[in-house]
Amino acid sequence: MKNIIILVIILFFYHKSCAQSVEIMTGNNFVFVDIQFLKSFDKKYQTTLFSRTRARPTYNDEKNNISFFSGAYLNYTIKKGFGGSLIGRIDNFGSDVDLGIHFYKKTKTISIFILPSISLTAKNVYSWFSIIRFRPALNEKWKIYTSLELFTAVKKNDHLLSTQRARLGLDYRKFQFGLAMNISEFGNGFKLNNENYGVFLRKEF
Repeated sequence: MKNIIILVIILFFYHKSCAQSVEIMTGNNFVFVDIQFLKSFDKKYQTTLFSRTRARPTYNDEKNNISFFSGAYLNYTIKKGFGGSLIGRIDNFGSDVDLGIHFYKKTKTISIFILPSISLTAKNVYSWFSIIRFRPALNEKWKIYTSLELFTAVKKNDHLLSTQRARLGLDYRKFQFGLAMNISEFGNGFKLNNENYGVFLRKEF
């Protein structure tokens, strides 16, 4: 528990001046923290920099087990939502640079981001990332909040990793909260690992 408290405090103060959303999920196996930031370099949001920092400390301090990920996505988007992306990321296993093509669409109730990419540093490694959020209004203050995030990485004909993160809850004045699920599958056998079921609290700034 000490690891979790220290991590949340550090991430909050480090990102409080620039974060656009902060999410904390508590589940049956670990805590999940996700901080996101989007910077536009023009008024039309054609050239943007999206950054994301995730951390996953366990409840057992003796294991000293904190999974960490930080990524930066430099995007250029044309009017129809398509564009190119250059991605740099670092995690517990090392660093990587990807090049991809994305599609982005946002309305009052739904937002869609899809990004297939190829690694520039690891040979024959391809990945797919997508996130869909749906927020229909219930009244002037309350909305339904749903989010589905998918990630898959493959190397030639081999499956490396797949991750699914789902959220179902409510949105009230830029606060989102409800039920959460994070699961991952590894290898060609899609062996389940890092399953986490619980609740989440998210704040948009």
